Amino acid sequence: MSRNIFLMFIIYLLLVTQVSDSAVPHNADTAILTDSAKTEQDSLFVQINQSFRKIKPILEYSCYDCHSADTKKPWYFNIPGISSFIKSHIKEGRKHLDFTDGFPFKSDKTQLAILHDIKEEIKNRDMPLFSYRIMHWGRLIEFEQKDSLFFWLENTETVLETFYELYNIPYKKVDLEQ
Repeated sequence: MSRNIFLMFIIYLLLVTQVSDSAVPHNADTAILTDSAKTEQDSLFVQINQSFRKIKPILEYSCYDCHSADTKKPWYFNIPGISSFIKSHIKEGRKHLDFTDGFPFKSDKTQLAILHDIKEEIKNRDMPLFSYRIMHWGRLIEFEQKDSLFFWLENTETVLETFYELYNIPYKKVDLEQ
C-alpha cells in the first residue's frame, strides 16, 4: 500500500472514530481499529490539526466567542437582559458548530457540510452575526484572512472527498463554488 493511500486510510479512521456516527457516512466495519492503527490515527490527528492551527487565529478572533468553550465575555455581559441574550447565542452557536477541540469539528452535520456552511456564511457576510459585529468592530472575516480560510476549507474538503472516494464511502457532494 503506498504511503498516500495509507495516510488517506488513517485520515478516514480518524474521522470515523472522532465524529459521531451520524456525522460522517461510513461502513460500521471500518470503525474497528487495532492498537497500532489507533496509534497511527492519533499521530495523524496531530498532523491534521497542525493545518487547522494555521487558520485557527482567524476563527478565534471572529468565531470562538459563540462557537467554542473559549468565550470572552464583554464588559456589558452582566447587564440584565443582555446576559441571557448572549448566553442563548452562545448555546445556539455551539449546538450548530463547536471549534473547541479542533478538527473534526463537533456538529450535527457532516464535516463536508460544515466546511461548506462556514464558507457560505462568511461569503454572504452572515457570520459573525450582525448583532455581534455591532459591539465587536472588525470581526468580519475579509481580505487575506478570508482567502486563507477559504483555501484551507477547500483543501480540507478535497482531502475528505478524495478519501471517501478512495474507500468507496458514500457521501453527499457539497459544491463550495455556489
